[in-house]
Amino acid sequence: MTFRLISMILASTAMVGGAIAQPAATVRTQAQSAPAVAPPATPAPAVATPAPAAVSNYAPFTVPTPAVDIVATLTAAGRFSTLIKAIDAAGLTGTLKQPGKLTLFAPTDEAFAALPAGTIDNLMKPENRSQLQHLLLYHVINAPVTGAETVGHAAADIPTVVPGATPPLTLHVDGSSGALKINGGDVVQLDVKASNGYVQVIDKVLTPPR
Repeated sequence: MTFRLISMILASTAMVGGAIAQPAATVRTQAQSAPAVAPPATPAPAVATPAPAAVSNYAPFTVPTPAVDIVATLTAAGRFSTLIKAIDAAGLTGTLKQPGKLTLFAPTDEAFAALPAGTIDNLMKPENRSQLQHLLLYHVINAPVTGAETVGHAAADIPTVVPGATPPLTLHVDGSSGALKINGGDVVQLDVKASNGYVQVIDKVLTPPR
C-alpha cells in the first residue's frame, strides 16, 4: 500500500509545483483508478492497527462538524497559533483553503517554541518570505496520507510539494513500530479530517534539507 501511495503522490506532485509557487492557485490531485486485484485464496486474519504513542502533555482537539478547510480546522483547535501566523506571513492561507486532497503535518505551538529563540520571528520577516514558504511547504503532501496507510507499514520517503526541488524533497514516514513518526518526530494526533484533506498533528517542526 505504501508503494502505491508514493506512486500517486509523485504523479500529483509534478502537477502541483507550479500551483504552489503561486499561493492563490488551486491545488488539485488527479484521481487514479487502481487495477482490480483478485482476493487471496485464504484471507489473512484481520490485524488491528496500533494506535500512535500518546504524548502526555497533548490533549486531542475536537474536529469541527461539518468539516472545514485546513486553516479553519487549525484555528478551531487553538493549539496552532504560531503555525497559522506563519502560514499567513508566507502567503499560503489561500493555498491551504483551496479544495483538494492535501495532508498537512502540523507542528503545535509547543513544537515551534522548542526552536532556537527568534527562529520563527526571523522567518516571518517580509525579506525571508521565500524561506518561510519553503519551510511550511515541506510539511505538505499533495495527497491524503492516513494512519491506515502508514501505521503498521514499513518506512517510506514521501515527496512534499516544495516547488523547484529535483529530486522532490521528501519526508521519512515510518509507521513500522506501531506509532507514526515523521523525520523522527511523533504524530500525536492522527487523521484530523478537513474538507480539503487531513491534518496530522506532530510534535516537531520539520526542517528541510539544505
